[in-house]
Amino acid sequence: MKDKYSHAKREHYGRRLAAHLCDQHFGPQPTATLDGPAVLRFTPIRQVNLLVVQQLLAQWTAEMGRLRSPYFDFEAPDVRQALTQFMNTLSRRIRLTRGLLSPY
Repeated sequence: MKDKYSHAKREHYGRRLAAHLCDQHFGPQPTATLDGPAVLRFTPIRQVNLLVVQQLLAQWTAEMGRLRSPYFDFEAPDVRQALTQFMNTLSRRIRLTRGLLSPY
């Protein structure tokens, strides 16, 4: 394979693409938000939309990991049930602004 990939060029392209997509969606309405179903329709390319969802899930998982504390029993059945219900409720309330999606 003769082509060589530049990580810097790929990063630059990704930032330009993200800025372009944000301009398309948020440009006319700077205070607009995206909910869960809108994220899945953010671009015509399903893989890009799923990548956004994957990144959200990774961030959310990290935040939930920081919630855990040695002072509380997160393995107790009632705590696990409440935490699951809380996470399910939050997952239906996704709200992303331009500032959260924009690369700048």
